Amino acid sequence: SDSTIHLNNRGIFNRFLTRVGAAEKSVEILRVVDKLSKIGVEETRLQLAALTGESTADEMLEYISGGSDFGATLDRIVRLAGGSNPDSDRLSQIRDMAEACGIADALVLAPSITRGLDYYTGVVFETFLDAMPEIGSVCSGGRYNDLASLYTNQKMPGVGASVGIDRLLAALEALGKTSGTTGSTRVVVLNLDDDIGTEYQAAAAALRAAGIAAEVFPERRKLGQQFSYAEKKGAAWALVRGADEKQKGVWVLRDMATRADTEYASVHEIVEALISDGARA
Repeated sequence: SDSTIHLNNRGIFNRFLTRVGAAEKSVEILRVVDKLSKIGVEETRLQLAALTGESTADEMLEYISGGSDFGATLDRIVRLAGGSNPDSDRLSQIRDMAEACGIADALVLAPSITRGLDYYTGVVFETFLDAMPEIGSVCSGGRYNDLASLYTNQKMPGVGASVGIDRLLAALEALGKTSGTTGSTRVVVLNLDDDIGTEYQAAAAALRAAGIAAEVFPERRKLGQQFSYAEKKGAAWALVRGADEKQKGVWVLRDMATRADTEYASVHEIVEALISDGARA
């Protein structure tokens, strides 16, 4: 991997703050924790102690300390937050998806990543280039459940991210990684069953590894809607696997131009068929 995604969940941290009786000072605490990499551990401890007292500050430092093992770090923050909860379950799901995509090694659970702003409510992340960490995050964002209510009467949860285009391009040029070609999506993997979401991600990863541009439809919707999306994207194929296909042990590849469906026993067979058909981007 050329980059590392530092991941956290603000929901778990909020539970932790409630458990230690510091929830009323969450905004100030988040701002201090967000500066950890800049001001260092000792200064962070001093500022936290001024807000919450020394004992609570020490417990906070234990919570936000990093670790190389995702599972061990997750177990620690869950314990400090008072036990397993939906927010910790979400982190486990993301780890499972990353493993299915073959990018688990690029995922780091970093409890000190808070994104500093109080409108974040769930998963937050920052992405760093391994060869140039000194330039800071090149892509960051997170989940916010209530931000849209500032502008509308509707409650609409959302996830947002921003990419530091200038710093990213400068870094890629310095690393000699700006050459090469890119291609639009050739295969859309349809999302029909939450229980096999990791299989969709693994299929897309296998296609990409073979040089075939692929994406997974982001949420479970009606089949027709997903086919329409693939058509609008200009994808040549749609890959289908729902509960029925899984029971039969097959994947169905639809040619979007002819509407012809072909069954395959494995993703490997699909990759070989698409390569022979000139599907590489």
